[in-house]
Amino acid sequence: MRWDRVWALAKKDIKEYTKSKYVFFTIIFIPLFLSLIMAISGVLPLVSIPEDEVNENDFASIDNIVANVVTGWDNFSPKAKMLVITAYGMLFFVALIPVIIPSIIASETIVGEKERKTMEGIIASPLSEGEIVVGKIVSAFLPSIIGTIVASIVYAISVDIMIYPTIGRLLFPDPLIILFTFVISPITTIICVELMIMISTKMSSVRDAYQVGSLVVMPVFLFIFLQMVSFFFSSLLAIIGGTLIPVSYTHLRAHETSLHLVCRLLLE
Repeated sequence: MRWDRVWALAKKDIKEYTKSKYVFFTIIFIPLFLSLIMAISGVLPLVSIPEDEVNENDFASIDNIVANVVTGWDNFSPKAKMLVITAYGMLFFVALIPVIIPSIIASETIVGEKERKTMEGIIASPLSEGEIVVGKIVSAFLPSIIGTIVASIVYAISVDIMIYPTIGRLLFPDPLIILFTFVISPITTIICVELMIMISTKMSSVRDAYQVGSLVVMPVFLFIFLQMVSFFFSSLLAIIGGTLIPVSYTHLRAHETSLHLVCRLLLE
């Protein structure tokens, strides 16, 4: 496999994405919108609640769990605990970005080429079947990861600004958001991209690929939630190990797709 060819195909696809207002809007707007709206709608309203209106007994059931993860938890006031728990809860919605962006971008990978009548040129090029698939994966993976990193940074900065006066220190960056941004997010993105590519090879239009793909990747939402919740109960190695199982399966299926990709495209 020649990586210069893979990168050339990925760059071509990324340029195509920027020409589509819908895809470009998804890459730019969704990360910023989700990160800001979760911070503003979820955390900001709680900042103005008086300290004496928050009951410390509300957090008694999770004190031991959160105390193992959040430094200085036992020294927080009830209001500070409420803000910290809410900040972590809203982070889950930001964690949906590695699913939303790939499901839109990757749906255009194969079927979009067929609709634009450009797939024949790619098939006739010196690119091998594997290079085509890897190039498509890279072109969907990079924008998704960049969008996720931007969203995580915006969310972390926004939340820190809002709750710093109450908790007296910066909540983010912390191990959970680092784990999400640089471990769970890339793995989740790969899973979604490879699922969408497999679906895209079987669909006749971008709309069909997106609709079917949206249903197929829904279980990934649960996967993200369970991985983030398990952070409070499991070791870091156990979480990473748990994320490698589904990505190994989808990668194997995507590899099988690459072996038959050209034949399918020529026949369809």
